Amino acid sequence: MRNSQLLLLSLLISLNMFGQRFTVTLSDLELTTPISFAVDTVIDSRVNRESIGYIFDKKTKNYTTAFPTAKVDSSIIASLKPLSKTEGEPLLLRINRLFVYQTTIYGKRHISAEVSITFIAKNNQKYLEQFTSTKTIRDEARYGNHVAGLIIQEALDSCLLHYEKRKKAGILSNVPISKKDLNTKFEADQATVKKMPYFIRGLFYTIYDLRDYSIDTKADFYVEFLKSNHKEPQTAKLKFDDKSMRKKDIYAFSNGKSIFVKTGKYYTELTDTSGKFWLNHYDEFATNTQYNAGMIGVGVVGGLVGVGVYAIIAKKPALDNKYILDFERGAVVPADYPEPNMVTSQILFYGSSFLSNNDTITLTIKDTKHIKLGRDQYYIYKSDDKCLPVYVSVSSGGREYYDRISPILLNTAVARCQIIGDKVGIEVLEVSQQNSIKDAIENGTAKQVFE
Repeated sequence: MRNSQLLLLSLLISLNMFGQRFTVTLSDLELTTPISFAVDTVIDSRVNRESIGYIFDKKTKNYTTAFPTAKVDSSIIASLKPLSKTEGEPLLLRINRLFVYQTTIYGKRHISAEVSITFIAKNNQKYLEQFTSTKTIRDEARYGNHVAGLIIQEALDSCLLHYEKRKKAGILSNVPISKKDLNTKFEADQATVKKMPYFIRGLFYTIYDLRDYSIDTKADFYVEFLKSNHKEPQTAKLKFDDKSMRKKDIYAFSNGKSIFVKTGKYYTELTDTSGKFWLNHYDEFATNTQYNAGMIGVGVVGGLVGVGVYAIIAKKPALDNKYILDFERGAVVPADYPEPNMVTSQILFYGSSFLSNNDTITLTIKDTKHIKLGRDQYYIYKSDDKCLPVYVSVSSGGREYYDRISPILLNTAVARCQIIGDKVGIEVLEVSQQNSIKDAIENGTAKQVFE
C-alpha cells in the first residue's frame, strides 16, 4: 500500500496536462533506402494498434495522444510500395514497435521515434526470421510536431538500411519459426542470453547479436580503458587500426573478460549475474550524460504510468536503481522505464474531508461502476490513451449531481466529491488545490477504496 501511495503522489505532483488528439499520416512517407526484396505482408504486432505515442502541444501546454490516420500495416505497405522489387525475394515485415514521444532533456524538448522491424522470409511454406532492426531517432522539437512523421520516416529508412547491410555482409540469422508465431514479437522478459561458458574476444554489431551471443571474433580492435573509481562503472573506448571500421556500428564488445555495451560516446562494462546482464547505477553517477542522453525524460514520464521491466534483469537489489538491456528497443534504459503500451491517464475521486463521519457519497462512472466514498476515501479510475470524457454522477440521500470529466494524459486528474448545504457535487481541482489530498495520502489518513 505504501508503494502505491508514493506512486500516486508522484502522479499528483506532476503538471496538469490534458490530452488532445493528434494524427500522423504514415502512408506517404518518402522512404529512400533501395531494398532488394518484395514486400509480401506487413504485420502489426504491437499490443496497442490504435495509437502510436504522444506529443506535447506548445499552444495548449498539454500532452496529446498521437494516432495514425489509417492502420499502421496498410500504411507501411503503401509507403514501401515505390521501393518494393517485384522480382525480389518476398519478405514479411513484422512491426514490433512504432512509437513516437516527447521528452525534456537538459531543458530542451525533444521528439523521438522508436521503430523495430523483424524481416521474415518465406520458403516453401516455411518461415525464416532473418533479422530484427531497432532504431531510435531523436531531434529537438523546435520545428513543431509536424516532424513526428519525418523522424518515423527516418527511423524506418534506418531499419531498411540496417537489414540491407546485414544481408550484403551475409550475416542474416534465418531462424525457423512456425506460421502461428508470425505475429508474435520477441518477448524480452522471456529472453535468455545464450552466454558461452567463457568470454570470447570479439564484437557484437547489434543488441540481438549480444542476445544470441553471435560474436565477430575476426575483427581487429583494441580497447582503451578510462579512469574509474569504485563508485562508477568501468568505461572504455573502442579503437581500430582499420579506418573503415566505425564505432557507431558496434553495439557491444568483449575483451575476453567482460562485456562492454555502448552507452553514448563510450562503452560501459556490464555486470554479469548468472548470465543475466545489467548496469549498476550510483547516485553520484546519476547525471552522467552518457546515460541521460538516452533516457525518456526523468521527471517527465519516468514512473508516471506504471513500471515495465522488459529486458532480462537479475533480481534488483532493493537500494539500487538499475539500467537494463531492453531487447525490444535495442537500447539501455532505466529499469523503471514506463511501458509505452501503458501510456494512460487516471482520475482520482476523493471523498471530501468536510464530509461528516456518517456521510456516504455514491459515485457512478459510465453508469456501470458504483463506488461508495466516505470522508477521506479515494477511488482511482484508469482511462486509456484516447482520453475520452468520462461521464460520472454522485448521489447521497436522494440528491444527485452529474458531470463530465476529461482525463489527463500521463497524469492524474483529481475530483473532489462533496456535500455543500443540501447539494452534492464534484469539483475538479487545480494542481495548487491538491496539497491537502497529497498530505492525506502520504500520512495514511486517506484510504483507497476498490470496487
